[in-house]
Amino acid sequence: MFHWGKIPLVRLFFAFALGIVCCDNFYIEFNVVLSIALIFVPLLLLSLRLKFSYYNRWIPGLFYLMSSFIGGYFASAFHTQNIYLFSEEDNNIYYAQIIDHPLEKENSVQAIANIISSEGDAGRFINNDVLVYLEKDRAALELEVGDKIYFRSQFQSIQGRKNPATFDYANFMKRKYIYQQTYLSSENWSNAEVGTYFSPIIIAKKVQRQVKYIFEKYLKKKEALAIVSALVVGDKSELEVELKQGFSIAGAMHVLAVSGLHVGIIYKVLEFLFNLLFKNKKYQRLQAIIILIFLWSYAFITGLSPSVLRAVWMFSFIVIANLKLNHPNVYNTLAASAFFILVMNPNYLFHVGFQLSYIAVLGIVSIYPLLFKLLKTNNRIWNSVWGLTVVSFAAQISTFPIALYYFHQFPTYFLLSNYLAIPMAFMLLVGGLLLIVVHFLSSELAKGCGWLIDHLGDFLAYGINNISSLPYASIDRLWIDSLQLFLIYFILFFMICAFQLYWKKGIFISLTLVVLLFTSFLYKSYRSFNQENVIFYSIREANVIALVRSDEAFLYSDVDSIKNSSDWNYSIQPVLDSLGVSRYYINSPNLLDWVYADKISGNSIVISDFSSIIIHENELLFNYFLDNEFEQIIDLKYNNQVFKNAKMIYLSSNLKPWDARNWEVNLNMTHSLLEKGVIITR
Repeated sequence: MFHWGKIPLVRLFFAFALGIVCCDNFYIEFNVVLSIALIFVPLLLLSLRLKFSYYNRWIPGLFYLMSSFIGGYFASAFHTQNIYLFSEEDNNIYYAQIIDHPLEKENSVQAIANIISSEGDAGRFINNDVLVYLEKDRAALELEVGDKIYFRSQFQSIQGRKNPATFDYANFMKRKYIYQQTYLSSENWSNAEVGTYFSPIIIAKKVQRQVKYIFEKYLKKKEALAIVSALVVGDKSELEVELKQGFSIAGAMHVLAVSGLHVGIIYKVLEFLFNLLFKNKKYQRLQAIIILIFLWSYAFITGLSPSVLRAVWMFSFIVIANLKLNHPNVYNTLAASAFFILVMNPNYLFHVGFQLSYIAVLGIVSIYPLLFKLLKTNNRIWNSVWGLTVVSFAAQISTFPIALYYFHQFPTYFLLSNYLAIPMAFMLLVGGLLLIVVHFLSSELAKGCGWLIDHLGDFLAYGINNISSLPYASIDRLWIDSLQLFLIYFILFFMICAFQLYWKKGIFISLTLVVLLFTSFLYKSYRSFNQENVIFYSIREANVIALVRSDEAFLYSDVDSIKNSSDWNYSIQPVLDSLGVSRYYINSPNLLDWVYADKISGNSIVISDFSSIIIHENELLFNYFLDNEFEQIIDLKYNNQVFKNAKMIYLSSNLKPWDARNWEVNLNMTHSLLEKGVIITR
């Protein structure tokens, strides 16, 4: 019979995580949080010393959960209150250190810098990370991690997304505690020192770069180099868009993201080898120490990236638990490692990699035993194939809800791709690590090893590209909201409990939740079928409006090639997909009739039936009614009455900033699409 008392760390972890979530959404001043935490410390100590009756045994448990919740809130508030934002009006001199490998962009070099000191903040301790874009020249391209620079500049806040259902870069950087950015022309910065201070992370980044040089020396095939660099040391800079798309569609992208899979492979290889060499249990402690050394060495050559650090901490806790306890509870061990990681950095809770890693491991340890025993035989080969199938299925079934929530696609051939990708990942990872060692022993052996890795990497790329090109390889445009995400996970949780614990109520609860889930999908379909929206997009290079009715959308753009631009994939289509639009027409004859195309002059837009106006380059383009009742086009530039009647005036996203400010000063109820983002009117 299952009892919650067997997994106390799991309960404490959920309380701690809930505290982090609450701090992220409902922030209280740090001093207030500190005061509450100080009040709870003596109460917690008192609850530990007092003895409670059987009927009051819940009281200390409640104190532990509340303390854990406050601890999560406090940890998150503590990290946040240390952030110091620079004034966006001051043009100061800053002294900073490059803390990650600079990335070459089309017109600039992007780097993350840690601000050490500032001219305008003399005497203040500063330890802020900022995003820096440097003008692309020889000096910028030669920058290395660890280098220090002086620069004069003004900082700006990193802008959030302007169109809903798209990638929010500002929020992504916020989770890394990076809030501001700046652009540096060549004359506004200079080198101060070249790598004179070495923190462990900077040393690890330099080691990672040296390992990459080894791969570049011995691997001659471009795709093999890209795959091995990503798979072994976590460097994805060589991966081309087509290759990443192929792995994503095939459901094998996890192979290219160094995380729990790769650390798990190393852990299992080491465990197998040491079980052969040290069969006596008296060497168990030595075995654990050596495994930990190898795992942390691997983390070091990957540049101590957050995803690898999380995985290494997870397996470190597993190693220690196996050493200290006879029968450690895997759920407690996972909760302890997650607890420790979030204490160091509470924002990891919001990282997709953190969520996928732990959910995948939880899925494997809970679903794998249930399914593997169904077709287990005495044949070792069959058991290996069946075991790989079950592991792949368990990981996929546990992570697909969160993958749908973030990435909106489902790979239909994930089992087939994993039959290829996981064994190949094992061989390439072991081969890549072996190449690093052999490089220092014999160049001829290293060349032979590189030749073999080249062909293995090429074979993996060929196989994945073929799988991704199969019909219906991926089901796209699958959108679920947060409520549906939690409903799916609760269904999985109660189903697992029902079969693991022979708990009949679990099946009943799961079926009830399935009904609620389908009800939410039906309601969402009903709303989509009856929707009538007008979408004003925030696009820098174009004016784009979408008229949405049911599952159809009519789009107008003053740029004919809008569908072939990057704005379509990153800004326009995601909004339509999230609204359930399956058919769309761009500047179609239907739309042109709708808006009197022959009278379009090309500058700005009026939505008459919504009493709304869009202004672009200080002139107006056209107006229309959604019910096809048209009125005569009027020159609004000279018609003040229209401005008086307008409930809202929208300023186009490619209106010049100074013109936008003039309109905002002279008119009431203005909304700048560039600054405030997209508007969806219903």
